[in-house]
Amino acid sequence: MPTYTCQCSARYKLPEGSEGRKAKCKKCGVVFTIPAKEVAIAPPEDDDWLLEKSPLPPSLAVAPAPDQSASAVSPQPSDSAYTPEELVAMGRSRSRERPSQGFWSSVGWTFLFFTEPNNLIMLVIISVLYGILPILDFGGCLGLAATCIVYGWLFSYCFKVILEAAGGEERLPTLTATEGWWDDIILPLLKFTGASILALIPAVIFGIIVGLAMQPEDWTDIEPDGPIGVAALSAFLFVWPMVLLVTAIGGLPAVFRVDLIVRTMIRSFPAYLAVCLLVAGTTVLKSQHGDLAAELTTSKQSVAMFWAIGGLLQAYFTIVSMRIIGLYYYHFKDRFAWSWG
Repeated sequence: MPTYTCQCSARYKLPEGSEGRKAKCKKCGVVFTIPAKEVAIAPPEDDDWLLEKSPLPPSLAVAPAPDQSASAVSPQPSDSAYTPEELVAMGRSRSRERPSQGFWSSVGWTFLFFTEPNNLIMLVIISVLYGILPILDFGGCLGLAATCIVYGWLFSYCFKVILEAAGGEERLPTLTATEGWWDDIILPLLKFTGASILALIPAVIFGIIVGLAMQPEDWTDIEPDGPIGVAALSAFLFVWPMVLLVTAIGGLPAVFRVDLIVRTMIRSFPAYLAVCLLVAGTTVLKSQHGDLAAELTTSKQSVAMFWAIGGLLQAYFTIVSMRIIGLYYYHFKDRFAWSWG
């Protein structure tokens, strides 16, 4: 009987004949391929984990194993993040599972993800969340608190999109809030913000070096859209995708393994450079939604149109960029420098 232990410590005993089919962990949402190796571990509580619920061929159909509860082992608590050791172990365990299509084919489909009905529904939901953020700016202290909550929820969803894409899943995850305030809002807000701050370190170092090489009176001549500003932004966007990916899978502590991050970038440099350029492009396009404000705020109808278009653009490009980051791991996981286990 095939069995599987997820990276989040959730354990499953699976039906005979399900080897090679894809399933999703109920605890952390990671998609995995059911192996054939047997390990005496606990069964799931129900079959919600199974992605492919089509009936097994008659030759493979078997009766459920009797009295599985006797061997049940409760999964260990998890914060849905993996240690650096588990991140590389996940890459090694999936190294035999080759993607059914190439990286660029996956990226091409990502730009058309909304053609799948479920994905279109999620795009509309995320668009609404982005659309209400400008309204919350007028809410004072309560609006600020609500803004933090919405961003925490959105950042949590970003991590889920990365994980789903890293597992080869084309369907977007659902937007849920079932684990409580800390796991669903506060922790993702802290993790995403912390990862972005850490990604700023190369840009800050670059700025310090440039500042020391300039005369103090010339500092006021530095413009954000000038050569120095563009170089600093490029340094941030070069590091940010990898920092987000490692944070999503391994948590913030994994980001401090700079040696492994650098080795991974070197081993997959052409692919990672392509990811950085794609993410940078979507980030720039996402920021351009604000340029429509001056043209679309001359009437109430125009304000409503701007609210809808702005939220839609932000949601679309956010989902695209997060999926591209996850696809980088899915297609090039065998080049990651971690060697756990």
